[in-house]
Amino acid sequence: MSTSLWRATTTKPISILMLAGSLVAACGDDDGSGGTGGTPSSGGGANGGAAPQGGGGAADGGEASAGGAEPTGGAGGATGGSGEGGSGGNAAGTTISTSACAGDVCDFTIEGFDLAEHDGKTVYFGILRQGQMGFVAEGSGVVENGTFSGALPGSLEKGALYFVNYYLDLSSDGECEPTPTDSVWRISLPVINAHYHLSMTDDATYLSNLGCGGFP
Repeated sequence: MSTSLWRATTTKPISILMLAGSLVAACGDDDGSGGTGGTPSSGGGANGGAAPQGGGGAADGGEASAGGAEPTGGAGGATGGSGEGGSGGNAAGTTISTSACAGDVCDFTIEGFDLAEHDGKTVYFGILRQGQMGFVAEGSGVVENGTFSGALPGSLEKGALYFVNYYLDLSSDGECEPTPTDSVWRISLPVINAHYHLSMTDDATYLSNLGCGGFP
């Protein structure tokens, strides 16, 4: 009876001691894990600090971008383009020029260019004094190798005003018909005090069906 009682009494202290040991072990594991966790945390912070230095490198890259002075080169290209545009403008179309005229009457001359597609066609032209009926002078020229020329010497009286009517006979019937059947133009000359030269091509400058006036 006494032996059984002693065994029952001693079992409980042993269980309590085992439980206490388990708790101590658990606390020890938590502390150890915390310490270990602290180490990667510190390492991560150090590495994270290095990232801003990388950002500085990006700033240097920005300097390279600013250093790209290529916009200046681009401006040069634009200047070159302007030059090409000006050259094209010189050959754009119909122009009128003058030269000194010493006498009381002056000359009218005409030439055509860039008309290769109209080779064999005829250009008719005439001088009409403003306020009067009928031509004071007229002529014609056949397009060959894209050009033609004609002259009406002494047809312009100084101090007078004139129209120049002319047309490209696209229909080849010898009659002036409104655009687009034929290409018809009219220009108005200022008060005559010089020789006048008309350089024309088949463009829209001075297009006017009034240019048929005076022609059959």
